[in-house]
This record gives sequence, C-alpha cells and structure tokens, in this order.
Amino acid sequence: MVNTQDLASLANRVEELEKRQNVTAKYAVGLKRQLSELTKQFNHLQQCFETQLAEDKATEQAADASVIDKDENLVLSDSADALPTNSVVAVEDTEAREVELEEEIDAVVQLEPEDGRVFTDEEFKIERVMLLLNKIYAAEEDPQDVVISAEEFRELYKQGQRDFSKRNLREIDLSAECLHDVNFNEANLAGANLSKADLRNAQLIMTDLSNANLSETRLKAQPIRRGSTLKSAQLTGANLTNANLSKAELSDVNLEGANFKGVNLSQTVLSGRDFTDANFCGANLSKANLSSAKLVRANLTNTNLSETNLSNTQLTSTNLTNANLSRADLQYANLERANLENVNLSQTVLSSLNFTEANLCGANLSETNLKDAKLLRANLSNANLSKANLLDANLEEANLTDVNLEYAVYNNATVFPKSLDAAKSSAYLIGSDALLQNANLANADLSSVKLIAANLSGANLQGADLTCADLTAANLSQANLKSAKIHRTQFSGANMSGINLVGVNLNSTNLSGATLTDAKLCGVQFCSANLSGANFSSADLRGADLSRANLEKANLKDAQLGGVILSDTNLSGAIMPDGSTHE
Repeated sequence: MVNTQDLASLANRVEELEKRQNVTAKYAVGLKRQLSELTKQFNHLQQCFETQLAEDKATEQAADASVIDKDENLVLSDSADALPTNSVVAVEDTEAREVELEEEIDAVVQLEPEDGRVFTDEEFKIERVMLLLNKIYAAEEDPQDVVISAEEFRELYKQGQRDFSKRNLREIDLSAECLHDVNFNEANLAGANLSKADLRNAQLIMTDLSNANLSETRLKAQPIRRGSTLKSAQLTGANLTNANLSKAELSDVNLEGANFKGVNLSQTVLSGRDFTDANFCGANLSKANLSSAKLVRANLTNTNLSETNLSNTQLTSTNLTNANLSRADLQYANLERANLENVNLSQTVLSSLNFTEANLCGANLSETNLKDAKLLRANLSNANLSKANLLDANLEEANLTDVNLEYAVYNNATVFPKSLDAAKSSAYLIGSDALLQNANLANADLSSVKLIAANLSGANLQGADLTCADLTAANLSQANLKSAKIHRTQFSGANMSGINLVGVNLNSTNLSGATLTDAKLCGVQFCSANLSGANFSSADLRGADLSRANLEKANLKDAQLGGVILSDTNLSGAIMPDGSTHE
C-alpha cells in the first residue's frame, strides 16, 4: 500500500517541476523573439548583398560598351574590389554577431545567479534566460534540497550507502527499520518517523530532529567484538525540539549540547548522564530514570517529572519553575539553590534532601515527606505544606509568609524560623503525651515516631504509616486505623476501645495489656501476636486468625468468636466468652 507521506512528497515534486516547466516555457518565448530579430537582420543583409550584386553586374555591362580596355579593366578591377569588400563586410558582420552571441551565452552560463526574480518581457535577454535555467538546474542537482523518499532511501541503503549527511529526509517514514552505522550528521529529519527503528552507532551530530518520532528507537552501540570498533550513537548538538523519544534506548548515546525543548522522554533511561545547562523546557520526563544524573543549571521549566526517578541527582541551581514532580523519587537528590517556584511536589518523598536557599514560592508540597530535610533560608512563601511531614526538618530563617501548614506534622526537633509560632499554626505536634484527639493524620508517615501516652482518640489514621511506631499507653479509642501500615508497632497498654480494625494485619504485633473492648476485629490477622492481658470483652472477633497468638490471661468475656482460628493459641488463664477461665 502506498504511503500517504510518499504520495504527498511526490505531488509536491510534480508541482515544483510543473512550475519550473512554466518558467522555462516563458523564457523560451523570449529566446524565440530574440532569434526572430536576428533572423530579420540576416535576411536584411542578404537582400543588401543581392542588390549589390545586381548593381555591379549592370556597371560591368555598361563598361563593356563605352569604355576602353584599360578603363574597362580598371572599372572591372574597382568593381571586383568593391564587390568582395562589401560581401565580406556583410558576411563578417553576420558571423561576428553570431560569434558574439555564442560567446555571450557561454559567458553567462559560467556566472552564478544573484537572484531568482521573474523578469518582464523587456528584460528577456539571452544571458538572463540562461542564467535562470542554470540556477534551476543547479538547484535540482543540489542534494541538500532534494527530498529523499523512503523508497529511495531504502534502495540507497540496500546498495551500501551509509552517508546521508546534510541530506533532506524531512518527514521520511523509517519506522521499525534496521539502519546500523548510518551517518545523519547535519541532515534534515524534521518530522521524520523513526519509531522502533534500530539506529545503533548512528551519527546524528547537528541533526534536525524537531518534531520527529523516535519512540522506542534503539540508539545504543552493539557489544564490541574482537577486532571490531563500534562507537555509540552521536546526538551532539542535535535539535530534538518536540521530538518523541518515549522509551528510546539511549544508553551510551552522546547527547552533549542537544536541545530537548518539548521532547517526549517518558520512560526513557538516562541515568548517570551529564545534562549540565541543558534545555528541557516543556519536556515530558514522566517515569524516566534520571538517577545519578547531573542537571546543574538545567532548564526544566514546565517539565513533567511525575513519578520520575531522580535519586542521587544533582539539581543545584536548576530551574524547575512550574515543573510537575508529584510522586517523583528525589531520594538523596541535591536541590540547593534550585528554583522550584510553583512546582508540584505533592505526595513526594523529600526526606533528608537539601533545599537550602531554594525558591519554593507557591510550590505544592501537600502530603510530602520532608522528614529531616534542610530548608534553611528557603523561600516557602505561599507554599502549600498541608499534611506535610516536617519531623526533624530544619526551616531556620525560611520564608513562611502565608504558608499553608494545615494538618502538617512536626516534632520538638523541627526548627522553625523565629517569626513562626508553630503552636498557633494548624500543624500537629507529634510526640509523647501529644494532644491529637480527632486529628486528621490520614496517610501520614509516622514510622518510628514516639507517641507514648499520646491522645489520639477519634483521630483519623487511615492509610497512615505506623511501622515501628511506639504507641504504648496511647489513647486510640474510636480512632480510624483502616488500611494503616502496622508492622512491629507497639500498642501495649493502649486504649483501643471501640476501634475499627476490620481486615487489618496485626501479625506479631505487641498488644499486651491493651484495651480492645467493643472493638471491631472481624477477620483481623493476630498470628503470633502478643495479646497477653489484653481486654477483648464484647469485641467482635469473628473470623479472626489467632493461631500461635499469646492470649494468656486475656479477657474474652462476651466476645464473638465465631469462625475464629485458635490453632496453637495460648489461652492459659484467659477469661472465655462465657466467663469461665481457661485452664
């Protein structure tokens, strides 16, 4: 089936040839006019020549009748001298004109045209006609201006040609083609379709790839075999504006000085690359791997970096204005002096990161984990820090003008600027004896925190991370722990009366001495849990798994145990639902 792009290209070439044919025909008319004028001049000279011959013949006849032999000879001699002279002059004039015209044409052909303007009829000179024709032919012969079709390219490649440098391959479709070792240096590949093509070892230095589709393209060098030397692909200085490089294999590809403005690099592996001062303005880098990359002073304004791996990345003095970094991995990244104005960092883990003197004005930092982060002298004016984790964070001398701290969490180790009274903010102080009743801590990262004897009654802890948290003697009555992460969490002595833990995994959890009266515990996993001395009176334990759990001296009076698994469970001294004590 004929490719639509090839048909369009063919139509354009036919149209161009028709235009050139019309121009040539027009100037041919002018040339014909000039030749007609020369023909008239030649005919006029011929008439003059014939007239001269007639006059000379008449003179000769008159001399024979009236003049003596000497005079006759003289007259004949003069006549003979005059006749050839006039004839020679006439012929020489004609021949000279023709030679002059030929020399003029030859001289014009050697000239380079200075412009391509259309001449009027009065300007139809032979030299200008030849000049224009020469320009047309020269343009047709220039390989940089001739668009190569996909069929022509494949035929040339099949014949062994690999050098396509400076050639016009605009909008060519070479998708899924195997094109090893091709030289595209300074070629025009704007709008080309190279998706899924194998371009291993290709040379693309200073190539125009604007708006090209390079999705899933392979540009990596082949493994080096004994006796062979294979260089990786070169994209040095290439124009990649708005190109599609999604999922492209760019390992070991030289991208120095390339322009990535508006490029689609989603899901591309670029780990460890040096992009210092690179332009990624408006690019799509979502889900890309940029771990350990160097993006110092790079332009990442309006860039999509959502879910991108930026761990260990150097982002010092980088411009990230209006960038989307939601759920990106920035672990151990350096963002010192970076411009993060109006950036979206929601739900991103930013713990232990260096934001010293960074510009986060108007940034969205909601639900971000800034635990132990360095935000010294950072500009956080008008930033959204709602539900952010600021435990152990250092915000000394930071600008918190009009910042939103609603439901954010901090502890006594958090350093705020002197201008802010954290106690009067809407943030929550996390720590032992903390007053957090009815607090909204949904999805909060409270791993390893100490909340001993804290009042969390009625608190919303849905989806919260309580891994290794210490909630000894805490008041969790009526708290919502649905979907909370509970692993190696300490609940000993905690008040959990009326709590809803349906379907929660509490395997190996310490709940010794905890109060769980009237708690909703259907289907809860209590395998190997320490439940000694716990009060489960009137609790709903239907379908719960208590295998290998320690329920020594636990109170199960009036508890619902239908379908409970009690395999290898220690119930010694426990008060059973009917009030009896288990032996």
